[in-house]
This record gives sequence, C-alpha cells and structure tokens, in this order.
Amino acid sequence: MALVGLEAALVYGVVQGMLLGMVSQGLGLIWGVMKVINLAHGEFIVLGAYLTIALARVLGLDPLLSPLLEFGVGFVLGLAVFYTILYKLIGRAETITLREEMATLLAMFGLAIFMYKLFFLAADRTEAIKLYDSVPEIGFYSSLGTLSIMGVSVEGSKIYVALASLAVTFMLHLFLDRTLTGIAIRAVAQDAVAVSLVGANPVRAKAIATGLGIGLTVMSGGLVALYHSTGIAPGLSHIYAPLSFAIVVLGSPGHVWGTMLAGILMGLVISLMYAFTGSLSLSTAVAFIVLVITLAVRPEGLFARR
Repeated sequence: MALVGLEAALVYGVVQGMLLGMVSQGLGLIWGVMKVINLAHGEFIVLGAYLTIALARVLGLDPLLSPLLEFGVGFVLGLAVFYTILYKLIGRAETITLREEMATLLAMFGLAIFMYKLFFLAADRTEAIKLYDSVPEIGFYSSLGTLSIMGVSVEGSKIYVALASLAVTFMLHLFLDRTLTGIAIRAVAQDAVAVSLVGANPVRAKAIATGLGIGLTVMSGGLVALYHSTGIAPGLSHIYAPLSFAIVVLGSPGHVWGTMLAGILMGLVISLMYAFTGSLSLSTAVAFIVLVITLAVRPEGLFARR
C-alpha cells in the first residue's frame, strides 16, 4: 500500500527530477567536452548552496536571485581550475589517453577533498554560515507560499527551482547550438584537431567549457539550497554527486536534453519507490539498479543521440 498518493509521488518526482537534471548539466558538459570526470562535482554543488545562505545573510540578497551571481562566481572558479590544473594535463592534448584520464581523476579527487575540508574550516571561522544551515527567509523567497498541482500542494520555492532548471537548460541548449562559441565547444568534443585546422582555438573552447560547466554546477547548488528549505550540510555532496554521475551516463555526456530527461526519470523512480516503501535509501538504490539494467540493454545511454 502506498505511503503517499500516486499524484503526489508523480508531481514531486517530476519537480525533483528537473532539479536533478539541472544539477547534472555541468558535469555532463565537462565530461562530454573535456573527457574529464569532475570528482569535485558534489563539492561545487555544496559551495553554491552555502553561497546562497552567505549572500542572503551578509548582503541581504534575495535567495531567488543568488544563483545568477553564483554562476559568475562558478565560471571564474572554472577558469581557475582549468588553467591551474587541467591545462597542464590536457589543455593542448589532441587525444586523451588513459594516462591523462587517470591524472585528471587524481587531480579532481584532490580538489574534492580540499573543498570538503574547507567547508568545515569556513564554518569555524565565519558567522556567515554554519555546517548545518538553512536559507534565511528574506525577500520574495519568504513570500512564495504554496501552489496546487493536480491537487497536490507544492512549496513555491520548489516550483521556482523546477522552472529555473528548465529555463537554464533551454538557454544552455541555445548557447551550444546557436552560437559560434557553443558550436566550437561541441566541435572540440568530437575532434580538437579539426577545430584548430579551421582557425578556432581548442584551448579557449576547453577553458570556456570548464568555466561554463563549473558555473552551472555552482549555480545549481543555489537551487539545491532553495529546494532543501529545511537545511543543507556538506554531506549533500555525497548524495548529489553519485546521482549526477548516473544521470549523465543515462543521458549521455554532453547531451543537454538527454541529461534533463534522465534527471526526470531518476526523480520519478526515487519518488515512486519512496511513496511505496518509505525508505529513501532503498529508493535511491533502486534508481541505480535501473541504471545498471538500462546500460546492460543500451550501453551508450538511454537518451543518447542516435
């Protein structure tokens, strides 16, 4: 017997799934273009979540607007990561060998550990954030209220998160498909040598892709903070990072709408299983079982381009 109604499970599954799709976009972009698996992905998400709290508490910035600023912060951090870590490893590499792959994995793993410890240090040294914290109720964020969808009451902040996730995904799609820079980024993912032969700079394209990917990840962390209105903690990185990896694999690295659809699928599986079992751990485990079964049937990913 279901613990909650089917309608509620479907509505919350889609809403959560849109957030999961958005959270995974940055990872998928860097993976698809650079062939780099960002093991610090979860930590950048948590960074964005804490930035939302700090900006609201220190500057009085409306939490609904902070993801825009966080994208800029993340973009700059992404450029710094590229030129201080990735450039020497794969910046000018025409093809990525196993040696480069392992080097980037170790480098990003080290960055992940450094950032995770940094959260604890920052919480000890500043009044802006606490380890276990929630977004201050200020600005329009405090007056969102609730909305009814299919007879299900949903917090306005969660609806905002879902709509923002769709809007950002659409803009990312337009950028990659309709701009010269976006086309160059997609071309580098397929053949960096050909890109250089036609006069484009593959290193610049990789740098922008890294900045954009981490910018989107930090931005999505701000949306995560809005979604988890009861509070956030560093441990969220251990929840969202594995789910993001699974979603990117299902959707195919670099495939924007494939990632979003895979996120919605994951959200629905987790929500429906939780509705019938009441166990979040079991629900998440079943979501990964779906991933394993899907890859056994379709190794290139469920939503990969044909």
